[in-house]
This record gives sequence, C-alpha cells and structure tokens, in this order.
Amino acid sequence: MLCCIFRNRNVNQGTMDRLITLLLVFIGAPLFAQVTRLDVVLRDADDGTPVQAAHLTLVKARANVISDADGRASLLWSGGEDTLVMSHVRYGTQRRAVPRSVGSVSIVWEIKPEVVSFPEVRITAERAERIYAHPKLNVETMHVDDAGIWVLVYDRPQLWHPQAEVGVRELLGAQLYLLDTLFRELASVALNDRPRALHGDLRGRVVLEGRDHAWIPSYENGAIAMRAIDLDTLKRGILPWTDSLAGHWLGNDRREDYPAFVHFAMEPGAGAAHSLYAVEDAHTMELFRAEYKYMDGPSKVMAMKLARDLKVDKEIIAGYMTGFHKHMYFHVPYAPLYVIADTIRIFDHERSLLVHLDERGNILRRTTLRHHLDRLWKGVLLFDRVRGEVYALNRRGPIAQLRRISLTTGEVGPVHAVQHPFPDGLQVHDGHVYYTYRDEGSDGVRALFREQLR
Repeated sequence: MLCCIFRNRNVNQGTMDRLITLLLVFIGAPLFAQVTRLDVVLRDADDGTPVQAAHLTLVKARANVISDADGRASLLWSGGEDTLVMSHVRYGTQRRAVPRSVGSVSIVWEIKPEVVSFPEVRITAERAERIYAHPKLNVETMHVDDAGIWVLVYDRPQLWHPQAEVGVRELLGAQLYLLDTLFRELASVALNDRPRALHGDLRGRVVLEGRDHAWIPSYENGAIAMRAIDLDTLKRGILPWTDSLAGHWLGNDRREDYPAFVHFAMEPGAGAAHSLYAVEDAHTMELFRAEYKYMDGPSKVMAMKLARDLKVDKEIIAGYMTGFHKHMYFHVPYAPLYVIADTIRIFDHERSLLVHLDERGNILRRTTLRHHLDRLWKGVLLFDRVRGEVYALNRRGPIAQLRRISLTTGEVGPVHAVQHPFPDGLQVHDGHVYYTYRDEGSDGVRALFREQLR
C-alpha cells in the first residue's frame, strides 16, 4: 500500500507527512507498550512458612511460573486486570484478582491448606460364607486334599447301637461329594455302608471309615472311584501314621484305653521304627497300676499268669482286668504332633511344653505352653496344614473361639469368635475356619460354612 502511495505523484507533501505519522503510530504501538512486573510471595496462613513448588498462572497474560524455595515468583504482564491462579498438591487450587497497574506490583499471598473430606466408611466384620449345602441332605464333615474338597453328607444318624459301640456315630443315606476350589460339585457317589468318619493319611489324602470297610476315594475320568480296604488295615496301617519328614514316616501308638503313648519315626525301607518322644499322664498311670494292690488273691494270680504269657507288666494287666480304663476319672494324654517348616512340633499338654525335634528325635528347643490352662479350652488343637499354624479351640457357652499359638513363645494371639452359635466339626485350612451349622430355628439342612481368620 505504501508503495502505491509513493508511486502516486499527485499526493502533496502535507498529505504524505500525515500518512507517514499515522503509519508509525499503528506499527510502533506494540513496540512501545508498557510491560509490568508482578512479584508474588506465597506463605502458609497457619505457620508462615514459604510455599514452594506452587504453580502460578496469570490467566489473560498466559504467563506461568513455579515458586522457589522461599515461596517467591515473578511474572510479566501488561498491567491490565487479570486473575492469578495458584495450584499446589497440599493447598489445592486457589484464585486471586490482580487489579490494573501502571507499575510493578508485589503481593504477599497467605494461603490455607486445602481440607480434604472423605465419605463416611462403615467397617463391619466379614460375614460367614455358606459355601455348600445339599438340597435334602445334611453336611457331616469335610476334608481337603489335592483332588479337591471332599464333603460327606447324610440323611439321618443311626439312633441305636450295640452296647459295645455306645457313642459311635453312624450315618444313614450317606453320599460323598467332591467339590472344586470354587465349591462346585465335580462328582458324587452313594455309600451303601454306614460311614463313620473322614480321615487323612500321612500325606493328607482322604480316607473314609465305614462300619464294615474303609475306602480310599479318588477322582478318575470325571467320577469318584472307591477302593475298599479292611478296617484292620485302616487302624493298624493308616491311622497311626500322621505325617512324614525327610523320608521318615511319623506316627504314634496312642490308644483310648492306656494313659501313655510314644511318638515314633520309621524309614519305610528299613522297616524298623525308632522312638521320638514319650508321653504319659503320670497321675492316671499311677492310679492305673495301683489297681493290682486292691485285687484279691486269685485275681492277682491270674494277673501274674497273664503277665508271664503276654510278657506285660502284671500291674498293667491288673488295670485292664479291673476295668479302670472305663472309669470316669481315666484320662488319655493329649500331645499331637505336627510337621511345621521341616521341624517336628509336639504339643505335650501333660508337661505344658511345645517340643521341637528333628526326624531323629533330637530335641532342638522347648517352649512353655499355657493355652491349656484356660478353663474355656476344650482340649483340642486345630492344625492348618497349608500355612503351618496351630489354633487352640475354646468354648464360651454357644460361642466357639479360636486363638493361634505362637511357635516361638507359646503364647496365644487374639480371639476369633465364630459367628454362628454351636458350630460343629470345626477345621482350619489355608487361613479359614470351616464348620457345619443349621440356622437356629430352621428346619433346613445342615450346611458347610467358612470364615476368614483374623
């Protein structure tokens, strides 16, 4: 345009001067516009400490800066009205108006930490899970092994027994179910015999005890296969062996009619067992043997003859002859053995000791036990084979309480109270307590529940 004006020779000098002046005004205005400096000092409103690493922005000027260690920052802008925005992880986002100014401006900005409010959180105890219930049958017990979760269900218990089997529990209309880890049914089998219990062998595999036979169930080709064994093999060849360690089978000769027993270990190839630890109720044993002194003459002669033939102490023979093992004060000692972290642990309640041994029977350490002195203790320990944890079972009225026993100190931990009253068949597996329960006042079947141990 300017070139066109200069080429127009008809424009006089005065007009030319005015055009050049206007052109300089429009072109030169931005070059001579005023630039104003804004100095900001950020302070905590509560304690006056500098606020560093805060992001400051002038919105219209589009200027950005970060405060230094002294809480100071400087920005340049044209001096017009603007808004200063401060952002910080502790103080949140805050705004402040910046008025028009023709010179540098200094601001001391005291800011308060942002108050963060969270919604109310209600904490409640984890409820018990009802993990399995048969539509018509009651759950008696369960056992977990590598195949899955074996559940024994039944229609009703046998109500009468011969006198010699008083107290034996037999189940009618029983079935055995196998569940997967999501508690879904994989297979089932009806049991023609009257089952009495589910056991675990020394490797933790399930064994079913019946009235006339025992069975070893397995899961094959989508069905449960039952291999029968005689009861003598179960009682003499399976149940005495409780665990294994370093190629040794671990077992005991505990009986319900004798106040002492021995834990022993055997190498299967060698065929000979060696003693690990002897357990005895000294007081009951003294009473048991003292029966001989009160026998009449002919009975003592009979006891001596049997002792010679059987190669057993005559006082032991006398205890059985008088039936002291059926006396109300007779007591069999309780000292279960568990293998935990490649160490044998024997909980000897007669001596109030937790004894740590190796597979040869060498005592590594002794720890004092106290949980059995609690009047609420029910004389039972529950073993979590997966986690290697042992729990003492207490009963306070209808409530079952579990407390984990420290293998280091022998002390018990906090109480876990089972949520349902009068639970039956309690077992511990992989950090959960399992039990059977029928809802109070319900005519429904007995179901299988579990709770996570705290």
